[in-house]
Amino acid sequence: QKPLIERRIWAYPLENFLAMRQSLKLRYSLIPYIYTAAREAYDKGISILRPMYYEYPKEDNAYKFKGQYYFGDDMIISPVTHKIGKDSIYTNQLVWLPKGEWIEWQTGTILNGDKIVRLPYLLSEIPIFVKAGAIIPMQPHMKKIDAKPLNPLILNVFPGNSGNTRIYEDEGNNRGYLNGQYSFTNVSFSKKENKMTISIDPVEGQFPEMLLKRAYIINLPISYPP
Repeated sequence: QKPLIERRIWAYPLENFLAMRQSLKLRYSLIPYIYTAAREAYDKGISILRPMYYEYPKEDNAYKFKGQYYFGDDMIISPVTHKIGKDSIYTNQLVWLPKGEWIEWQTGTILNGDKIVRLPYLLSEIPIFVKAGAIIPMQPHMKKIDAKPLNPLILNVFPGNSGNTRIYEDEGNNRGYLNGQYSFTNVSFSKKENKMTISIDPVEGQFPEMLLKRAYIINLPISYPP
């Protein structure tokens, strides 16, 4: 018989419960990013979760680091699947980062890619790396993801010279998208010396009950205050 997997996070010891609850809250806060990636999967057939060799088929490390994967276009995840030592509160994780700059989610550390890095992680931390210049849309905390309309929409603009994203939305509870009932919001930024310009374009498309007005929260991680 296969062992049963306990799915009730509150049935675990407190430290494990808190770590799992934190990761679930992070996942729900990323729904705008995830839903946009779901639309991309529908249009292009490319899953939100994809192995590294999809992007780098000629890189040996893309095949060696089998547990590592792309999470959408702008994030790399490297799950920790080994135990923390008995006399330690953290474990070390080896991660292969492709060429370019990557921002470590937990600490905001900017890392140069094209190499293997060794980083420490607590039980409550997940190795997440965001591509420099990425714009990651998120939503505020709510008990149910559809408890209220997505307002405000949170935009995390990570350091880089430029970046853009197209955020997808529809009603979320029917098949109206098959009849063109959906929208995209294009967000972009560019940086020249110490000046950053962020543009949120008018919404393209429409669907029933869509918001006609919306507030935005713009976060600039590891950037100097304006």
